[in-house]
Amino acid sequence: MAEPLYHLGDSVTWSPTSAPRGQLVLIQDCVEAGGEFLVHHFTSLFLKAGHRVCFVASANDPQHYAAVGRKLGVNFAACERKKQLQVLDWTEVEADRDEGAWTVLFHKLKTFTSQEQEENVEISGVSIVLDDVSALKWRFGDAAVLDFARCCKTLTHEKNGAANVVLLSHADTDLPTSRPLSPALADMATMVLATKPLTTGYSKDIHGTLSVYHQNQGLVGNSLHEEPPAIPYKILESTIKCFHSGGEALQWN
Repeated sequence: MAEPLYHLGDSVTWSPTSAPRGQLVLIQDCVEAGGEFLVHHFTSLFLKAGHRVCFVASANDPQHYAAVGRKLGVNFAACERKKQLQVLDWTEVEADRDEGAWTVLFHKLKTFTSQEQEENVEISGVSIVLDDVSALKWRFGDAAVLDFARCCKTLTHEKNGAANVVLLSHADTDLPTSRPLSPALADMATMVLATKPLTTGYSKDIHGTLSVYHQNQGLVGNSLHEEPPAIPYKILESTIKCFHSGGEALQWN
């Protein structure tokens, strides 16, 4: 993911040598333009940067992510053996609203981020990637997911280790009878990466568009800032190809 994020804008210079710390990143997608590919590339970026990574799998089993990781140049098994990667399988977790079962997950994440502080080990960073919060929403409810996200936000604070937290949320799964989850999550995020389908319809050469919103831009209609450019992209097996203005194609490995 180093090269993709590096070219998304002058203020987005994330690579294995300049990976961020203390960021809450929301990947916001829809069924017509899924954002799962960004989850894989973020995980690859953090592992290549030397971060300790906690990956929470709630949408697919861990073997799926390991297989994609190999295509992106990271070996999950090797990273787990050297304790750089911890994978939490939450695909089979049952809802338990009365007991607040989501708090179990947060305490695992808190313990993971605090280990270096307790052991006084110097590392390049800590990152948490969760695919996806929408799956947790169906188990625990919107309110619980928002509480969980607020707790995760505290892990990005410097005093708590300045961890990165990356969340995937499906914007088109919000129910009309409940508070929209994605806008509420966007309000907490320092950056939102939004994938959307092409307005012109299906194209075999373009899979969708990617827009980068910073915290001061927001996603609401009354934003005082201009809408960021929508960058067309195509997902390849081990990379992403984005098409910037002027027809220039940038292929990112």
